[in-house]
Amino acid sequence: MHFPRYARLIIQLAVGLAAFALFWFIIRADINRVGNLVGSVNSLTLVLALFFDVLNITFYGTAWYFLVHTLHPKVRLVKCVQAVMISIFGDILVPTASVTGEALRVTFANREFGLPYPEGIATILVHRVLNGLASGTILAVGATVLVLGGELSPKLRLYILILLILVTIPSLLGMTLLFRPSIGSRIVLRLLGIFANRGLTAGLVHRVTGGVLGFETSMKIIRARGRNIPFSFLFLILQWFFQVLIPYSFLIAI
Repeated sequence: MHFPRYARLIIQLAVGLAAFALFWFIIRADINRVGNLVGSVNSLTLVLALFFDVLNITFYGTAWYFLVHTLHPKVRLVKCVQAVMISIFGDILVPTASVTGEALRVTFANREFGLPYPEGIATILVHRVLNGLASGTILAVGATVLVLGGELSPKLRLYILILLILVTIPSLLGMTLLFRPSIGSRIVLRLLGIFANRGLTAGLVHRVTGGVLGFETSMKIIRARGRNIPFSFLFLILQWFFQVLIPYSFLIAI
C-alpha cells in the first residue's frame, strides 16, 4: 500500500511520539516533576537552548553531508540532517553507545538516497573520527585556557593531562584508520579467514568480506577526494561550540 508523503510523515511522527511515550512509561518518569522543572526555567533560556540544539544537530548533519557528498554527489543536505535526527532519536530510545543510531542512519541513507552500506559505514566512521578530533581540539583549547588563565591544583592539572591523553589515543587510532584503511581491513579479513572454510559460515564470510572490501574502497575514495574533509571538520568544531552553549545557557539562568 502506497501512502502520500504527508501521510507517511504523520505516521512516522505518531510512531515516534508513541515510542517516546512508551520509553517514559518504562522508566517511570515523573511527568509532573519534569513539567514543574521545565516551567520554573526562564522561557528565554528554553528558547536559547532549543535554538542552540537545533544548530548543534544541523551543523552535525551538515558535517556528514560533506562526507556523503564525496561518494554521492546528488545527495541533499536536508536528507543528511534528517538521517542524523533519526540517529539521535534512536540513541535516545535505545541507549547502546550510538550503535542503534548509527545503524538507523546507514539504513536510512541506503533506503532514501541509495547509499550502499559499505559507503555509508565509511562516511559514518570518518564522521566519527573527525568528531573525535574536533572534541579533542575543543578540549585542548579549553584545558590550555584553564592552565594559563588561573591557578590550578597539581591534582587538577594531572586530571587534565590524563583526559587529554585519553582523547589523543583514540584520535590517533582513528586517523590511522582514516589514512591507512587497508590496515583495519587486513586485520578483519584475517579474522574472517578462520571461518572461511567452514560450511555453516562460508556464505556469511563471503558477504562480510565483500562489505569489508567495499568499505576499504570507500575510505580510499573519501581520502583521495579529501577536499570536503576540512569543511566537515569545520562544521564539527562549530557543532561542538553550540553543544557547549546548550548547558551554558541554563547555567547563566540559574
